[in-house]
Amino acid sequence: MFTDEVDVKWSIVALASVAAVAAASLAPLPEEATAVGNLYYGVPHSDLVVHSTAYFALTLLAAKAVRSDAGSNPRRLQVVAALVFCLGLAVELLQQTVPYRSISILDVLANSVGVAYGYVLLSRWPADGELNS
Repeated sequence: MFTDEVDVKWSIVALASVAAVAAASLAPLPEEATAVGNLYYGVPHSDLVVHSTAYFALTLLAAKAVRSDAGSNPRRLQVVAALVFCLGLAVELLQQTVPYRSISILDVLANSVGVAYGYVLLSRWPADGELNS
């Protein structure tokens, strides 16, 4: 029964992705990196795009791992989205224990946007592949 609900290959990919995002989020930053701030290519707060994209991808991968889509099991998709949101919140809370890292409400919001985009996409893309209008 359990193996019918979980795709082992996608579970490995999802767990590896979770580990990568957590490691990148919790790795201590050198002091000189924090002097630059949240800049990528000179754009303020552009790190928020990275947060949204990462949590969007985690939502898609986690849903794929547990064979979740709105067509077959909308409740499972809601649970997946809630768990990925909680992961983002937990990682943010853990950042306060890492040198040169801190909790950021903007990061939590960006993570949430990524989860929401993933949820909305998957909730409109059922198992038959037909995108609902």
